[in-house]
Amino acid sequence: LMSTPSDSFSLDHFVPPTQPPSIDSDHPLLLRHPRPPSSSHADTGMVALDVDEKKIQVEEFLVYRSRYYILFSFSWLTMFQGGMWNTYSGAASSAQELTGFSQSSLNLLLLWGNLCMLVGVPFLMMGLPVWNHSLRKTCLTAAASVAVGCCVRCILLYFPQTDPFNMIIASIGQIFIAIGGPPAMLLPPVISTVWFPARERTLATATMASSNAAGSGLSFLLGPLLSKAIGFDRYLVLLSFVGIATFVLILVYFPNAPPSPPSKSVAVADAIGLGNDFSYGRLWDEIKTCLTNVPFVLWIASGAIQVGLYVLWVNLFGYLLNPPFTEEEVGYLGSSGLGSYIVGSLLGGLISDKLFPMKYKRLVMGYVLMGTGCTFVFSLMLPNFIQPTPLIAAPEWVMALLVNVIGFLFGAAYAPVFVLGAEITYPTPPSFASGLFLLLCNVVMVVSFIPSASVSPPTLNLSVCVGLLLSFFLMIFVKESYPRLKIDVEEYNYSEEE
Repeated sequence: LMSTPSDSFSLDHFVPPTQPPSIDSDHPLLLRHPRPPSSSHADTGMVALDVDEKKIQVEEFLVYRSRYYILFSFSWLTMFQGGMWNTYSGAASSAQELTGFSQSSLNLLLLWGNLCMLVGVPFLMMGLPVWNHSLRKTCLTAAASVAVGCCVRCILLYFPQTDPFNMIIASIGQIFIAIGGPPAMLLPPVISTVWFPARERTLATATMASSNAAGSGLSFLLGPLLSKAIGFDRYLVLLSFVGIATFVLILVYFPNAPPSPPSKSVAVADAIGLGNDFSYGRLWDEIKTCLTNVPFVLWIASGAIQVGLYVLWVNLFGYLLNPPFTEEEVGYLGSSGLGSYIVGSLLGGLISDKLFPMKYKRLVMGYVLMGTGCTFVFSLMLPNFIQPTPLIAAPEWVMALLVNVIGFLFGAAYAPVFVLGAEITYPTPPSFASGLFLLLCNVVMVVSFIPSASVSPPTLNLSVCVGLLLSFFLMIFVKESYPRLKIDVEEYNYSEEE
């Protein structure tokens, strides 16, 4: 009943066409389709005869309240996956005490996540139809993989610390958990497109995309508390039960798509058959289309630099900020900065949807310029490239506040980068745009981490600021376009199912 609309609305369901659609050879979005035969819904059908996509006749689109269940269940899945990825690092001392692993071994367990992301994202893009016909299968696979990984890690409890197979068992568990990472990061813009109307799309994307980071942050807060309260061994068992419950949450209800499209752009995509033909030739064509789209390439390159350098900066807080901050204070700064990033992502998505629906480029440029300026000022509060002592004397609370402001600004820029990438490449399925963006983000992270250990903190801070400024200048040359959103903002009505 979660997907059954009210009978009081004039359009109860989408009337499927009786003949296959064709695409105008002169314009990929011009739709030629015969109207469905006479029926009780014939006058309210979504597809009109011999008109382009801007003239598809619509009385109203139904949006289903079950989309909130989809939003919650997927956000919980991606948050849980992020937390499980950081289980050992979040409670490092307790994990070392139980397993006997060194810090370098714990770092190696983290590395599986990045490796699976680099391998798994192309696999999802090229080996699975991730438009709207396999969301359930993909999410169930991700949830099952995370649950299995959590259970495999419990095998460690039956072996002594000195057993050489412990690291192998832990690695197998982490690999299973890491397999759930690519769907968790790749699918938010796909799910928001398939399930949400245009006015909610960016906020839904921000909610799902930021949940993975929220899980990572919570692991550093809840991990030590629960490990000390019940022991790390019972903590692993508890997480296994939560993993199984997460799988059940997805199993109970997670269809591929709602009964009717939530927006005109999705109706057009369905009508012209996007996502139905997933031959390898078609897949390579879609990827080539994205990579030869200069505005898209410049946009995701800029976004990847922002994300990669911010992650580098936060992860090196212990190197950059100790002194003047203690190790414990650095941990709190990292957690609060991540929390501000998540809050910024959610509010940024809301602002983009409600106040600036077709001004994402200027919005993101404003966020990045302010964030870069704050990062530069923050670097001058530390030993810097100008002099070995702070150029700006500031109390620690001011520096902590600035860390949170920087996190908020770059978080606010995150979701619009995702969504505008999908807009620029429409009608290419959004999974391709988000997949290429995530791949580039991981490349920037790996490349930026390699020289970081041999660079002094003042030089590193300056390099981050220069990189962020480069990201800003790349956006200047991006010609933004909103073909998907322009389809959706024409005069039509949305109705909520009862």
